Amino acid sequence: MPPTIWLEIVAVIPAHDKADVIGTAITSLLNQDYPLPLSIILVDDGSQDGTANAARAIIPAHATDRLKIITGAPKLPEWADKVWAMKQGTARAVERHPNATHILFTDADIKHHTSNLRGLAARADANRVDLASLMVRLCDGLGGVWNIVARGSFPQLRYSPFLSLGTVLGMSVAVSDATLGFDPLLFHKSISTAIFCAATWVLMAVTAVPTYESYGQS
Repeated sequence: MPPTIWLEIVAVIPAHDKADVIGTAITSLLNQDYPLPLSIILVDDGSQDGTANAARAIIPAHATDRLKIITGAPKLPEWADKVWAMKQGTARAVERHPNATHILFTDADIKHHTSNLRGLAARADANRVDLASLMVRLCDGLGGVWNIVARGSFPQLRYSPFLSLGTVLGMSVAVSDATLGFDPLLFHKSISTAIFCAATWVLMAVTAVPTYESYGQS
């Protein structure tokens, strides 16, 4: 059900070395079937590959006022790279669009379906929430996943290869134990352990269903 009043929204995109995909991301935002025009704040976060120029090159003449590109300031020690860029983009969005009620945070390697913004606004209105999210598709496949890990999870692990390795091993053990636990005689020799592992595996599978459905893989 559509909202009674459509929200004024500003998109904030933190971008670092995304010249090869930024055009696809911005075009998908400009093509949203949203009743109000969507303005975009692109934060060029220390790019060395001409990300800002690539973004300017794809903007049609009639939409130049909808994109504002800012150069990110050097990161403060207490901030993670991407979040620092998001903070700067938020400040500029509030400054340029004081009447906007919501901000869409999106990555530079995301290709949005034309209905994404409309769906998010309707979800926020229907549930009376201030924060709504949506699973989306990456422009650059597994490369995009690696960039998310490098710029998101890695800073959270204090840039430690040992903590990263421990995290990967822990997740691998959890998944393998849940799978191998189906055979109690071969691995655990315990029916109760097998039941517990099977339940864990089923729970993981069930919680993954929304992601598969979002990507049309169900």
